[in-house]
Amino acid sequence: MGRIIHQQDIIERQILAMGIARFDVATRKKSGSTLAHDGLYLTQLWGLVDLLREQNQAGHAVLIRPHGEHGMTLLGGLDNARLSKLRVEGFEPALVVQYGKDLFQAWLKHDRKLDQATSEKVAKCLAEIAGVDASISHWDSYGYLANFLIPAWVQGEEQEAYLIEDRGIVYSAAPQLLSKYCAAAS
Repeated sequence: MGRIIHQQDIIERQILAMGIARFDVATRKKSGSTLAHDGLYLTQLWGLVDLLREQNQAGHAVLIRPHGEHGMTLLGGLDNARLSKLRVEGFEPALVVQYGKDLFQAWLKHDRKLDQATSEKVAKCLAEIAGVDASISHWDSYGYLANFLIPAWVQGEEQEAYLIEDRGIVYSAAPQLLSKYCAAAS
């Protein structure tokens, strides 16, 4: 019982740090097929936790993303050095999930919602600043849901996704970065 309560607490902390009312949760098999539950509210997720845990134990990755237009960007493939560089340069993450020995995903929270086109441009810019592969940073990218196992097929050995930071803050460089992209979109 304690593990279940702890797991729900971690999940809730991750979602609250994202600052989103609705989100999509998915499980992905090694074959690439995905089972998605779209537009959920936190209270609806609790009815799915047992199913997600069951699918996770069967080797599915458990993923999350904001639903619809939102003000978040996911950066993956970060190591400690890149994560530190982001913080120093004013791109403090709203939340960080560790998914390997020195592998992290960071969700950056903007100071406003972004339309899809602007979100794509901002994500590519942020990936370049972070020095990571921009191919996973899209407006509709999924990140790992903390406190679930990441199957061995993802990166060679089974790992648990840990929520290591959940401050939920807007990064301090957001106004400057977004003024460049949002002014062009107007």
